Amino acid sequence: MAWQVKVSFLNNINRKAVRHTESEYSNEPGTGTYQGEYMEPEVFERFKNERHWQTQALVDVFAELPEGTVTTYQELSKLCEMSVSAVKKRMTNARNMVLEEHNVIIETERGKGVIRLPQTQIAHPVSKARLRMRNAAKKGAKLISFGITDFKALPTDTQTVVRMESAIFGTIKMMTNPKGRRLLQAAAAAANEDLKIGRTLDLLKSFNKK
Repeated sequence: MAWQVKVSFLNNINRKAVRHTESEYSNEPGTGTYQGEYMEPEVFERFKNERHWQTQALVDVFAELPEGTVTTYQELSKLCEMSVSAVKKRMTNARNMVLEEHNVIIETERGKGVIRLPQTQIAHPVSKARLRMRNAAKKGAKLISFGITDFKALPTDTQTVVRMESAIFGTIKMMTNPKGRRLLQAAAAAANEDLKIGRTLDLLKSFNKK
């Protein structure tokens, strides 16, 4: 690989202090805390919430990747000094963190590794997020449609929650179907600015009346 990545985590992360995940800790008496020692509650909370060094390693590497180049899992493994399985395990958290902290978009390449996308290509992952949202809404609506045989038999608070979620699912499906997307895309192009939530709902309301 012609480029090199400077991995800063080696200088600022104490690996021994953050080598375990939160689920591996317990501060209950007799449960065997880290190194067998009891910690004061405030110290324990700070300790268990420390970012895992492997996650930080990936964040540091992701932040320095060149745009448009596929980096294989094997290459990431060498750069971060961890196994390929560890790279894949920490992938989701590291991608979210590098996006929030460095404005870097990392997408996975099936069976290969990852690629850093230039911001000019952000429409692709954004559209994927919208598809995931639509699929989740369809799944939720199906649960309501086929998972309830006697709605009136449900407790009142459960009925309220189901009605609320059903309204949310319906709105998501309406705004993400092809006609809804075309309507909102045309409005966004005409306005040449972000569509406010109220304006979006008004557009969908008028569309639903047609």
